[in-house]
Amino acid sequence: MLKPNNRREPRAGTRSHLLLLCVFVSFTLLGLFALDAAAQKSAEKKKRPDGLELELVEGGELAAPEEVKKKTPSEPLGEKETQAVIERLGKKAPEAKEEKFAFPSSTLPPPVTGTKIKSVFPPPLKVPGIKIPANPEIEVLRYQPEGSLPLASHLSVTFSEAMVALDTHESLAGGELPVILTPPVKGIWRWVGTKTLFFEPGGTKGKTRFPMASIYKVEIPGGTRSAGGAKLKKKISWTFSTPAPTIVSAHPQGGPKRIDPLMVLVFDQRINPDAVLEYITVQAGTKKYVLRRATDADLAADARAKKIFSAAAEDRRVAFVATERFPTSATVRIQAGKGLPSLEGPLKTTKVQAFSFRTFAPLKVTEHQCYWNNHQKKECPPGQPMLVYFNNNIDAKVFDPSQVKIKPKLDGKQINIHGNRLHIHGRTRPRTAYTVTLKPSIKDVFSQELGKEASLAFSYGKMSERLSSNSGSLVVTDPAGPPKFSIYTINHDTVHLDAYRVNPDQWSAYNNFLREYRKKNSKAVPPGEKLYSGEVDIKGAPDELTETAIDLRPVFEELGGQVILVIRKNEKNELRTAVITWAQRASIAIDAFVDAGKLLVWTSALADGATLEGV
Repeated sequence: MLKPNNRREPRAGTRSHLLLLCVFVSFTLLGLFALDAAAQKSAEKKKRPDGLELELVEGGELAAPEEVKKKTPSEPLGEKETQAVIERLGKKAPEAKEEKFAFPSSTLPPPVTGTKIKSVFPPPLKVPGIKIPANPEIEVLRYQPEGSLPLASHLSVTFSEAMVALDTHESLAGGELPVILTPPVKGIWRWVGTKTLFFEPGGTKGKTRFPMASIYKVEIPGGTRSAGGAKLKKKISWTFSTPAPTIVSAHPQGGPKRIDPLMVLVFDQRINPDAVLEYITVQAGTKKYVLRRATDADLAADARAKKIFSAAAEDRRVAFVATERFPTSATVRIQAGKGLPSLEGPLKTTKVQAFSFRTFAPLKVTEHQCYWNNHQKKECPPGQPMLVYFNNNIDAKVFDPSQVKIKPKLDGKQINIHGNRLHIHGRTRPRTAYTVTLKPSIKDVFSQELGKEASLAFSYGKMSERLSSNSGSLVVTDPAGPPKFSIYTINHDTVHLDAYRVNPDQWSAYNNFLREYRKKNSKAVPPGEKLYSGEVDIKGAPDELTETAIDLRPVFEELGGQVILVIRKNEKNELRTAVITWAQRASIAIDAFVDAGKLLVWTSALADGATLEGV
């Protein structure tokens, strides 16, 4: 007996849903793979350098041939049309001329057969040498160094004939040398070519030289033979020398200096400091002082001396101090006597080498002035600083501006120390006498005080005359009010005004005038016609900067809206010192922008900035 089957068959709608789900998942995965591949390609592309890229791929079947293009529709010509075309082909143009073909007059000849050279390649290993007629004698063409030299870096001798075969330096190094150097010096002999022998003393690369304080003899024996067998007829010899110890740097020098200074001498060659110290004398007046080598503590106490000592080579320097202090206001003389020895050679010094310095004196004021170029104390130009000079440098670390008093009060006062100078800046008043008082507590770098009060007088005169304007070469007057032009003066009662009537066509001539009129002995005059001339009164206090607004209404009413103004002290004054401008009275402002295709122009009213139309 069959049992009923309870399993239901899936509906058609369910199958469709499953199919759509599978398709969606497939496309999603494909999209993710595509994005990942694109990201990898982008990363690889960023890593690749710019330029041409080549990529190899597997070959495949040839692409299918392109489809044959469709023929353009056409219709055959009829008998009449065909006959008309044929008739046109037989006709000649009326201007056409018949010419025969241009044949060349002759043809080029055939190429000549070359000569064949038969030879073995590569050539035989043994090539016969070139025979050069031998000179029976050789000569020394040149040599160096010679005579007394401050420094000898090398020795060279050049012969007239080849002295060695052309070979490597290593091969020639063991050969016999034709030159004898006395005394012998450690170094390297080498041939430069086949005719020049070069000797370089031993030492650090770039610092090789012959030992100093020595006399050297160079000899080439007679009978010396060249590589070709020629002989030197007679002996040739010469000498050169390097100097005995020379002082290249000495500290201290000049002044003022301390009364217990550390002294340093630096030499141009190696020396024994203890041996050198025996030849050094230090004298102040008639007194000679006992000396000793400086210690590390002595060097640490003098930064300047330590810097000089440390910069020199260890075996070329000596530092020492006197066992007593020197007196103040004294000239101290350092002498390196004759016979001073060297560690490099036997020569000793044959002359005295001397240096000197001056010890400090009691602190005092040496000069005061109020103008940079002249030692001027009276009628100083207002605005210039006051300067006070001392004989010693002032200690800026302990200086206090309160140690300087100024009467009457100086507005904007600034007091600074620069070495041995005291600078006082401020708004100094014209026609005023100042008294500067220095307190006794002012100290110099040697811890000395001024000791007593010092009063210094400075007198300032009147301001120099001045005429200027803050306008340029072109000014447009204010359209909202009466036309005016401002000038600024100091110590002027009146100025002279000339006005020239001009038009815009003269703008170029005006610029040429501006370039020329300031030149020396220039005879340039403003363009246009001078139709106005008059005096302008200045109402201002003496020595004060005064602004004067010149009313231009009568000028514009008489000459029009374009004028050149020339303002100077008086009519006879040169134009070089005048205020010159082109003044324009206008009510419209114009601006423009232009490119390759258009010109845009804006117009507006100068009085209120409103846009103007139909201008």
